[in-house]
Amino acid sequence: MKKILKFEAEWCGQCKALAPILKKVLENHTDITLTTVDIEIEEDTTLKYNIRNLPTLVFTKDGVEIGRTSGVLTANILEDKIKEFYA
Repeated sequence: MKKILKFEAEWCGQCKALAPILKKVLENHTDITLTTVDIEIEEDTTLKYNIRNLPTLVFTKDGVEIGRTSGVLTANILEDKIKEFYA
């Protein structure tokens, strides 16, 4: 199972900027599930993944982390990362 965890916070401007890019790119990848994690609400998950920057995307396959990115990505870079991590 392919899953992307998006770590964000309500006050994070970059998180808001990444949201529509991520939504658009994932329209072409219906086999990937997106889970949004609010770092202020889900502190245990945030600590488990040692999140230090926002936004952070953690790419997992069958529950195992296979890669991560931080910051706002362009649609092309996000597409490249998906291909790289889920090849």
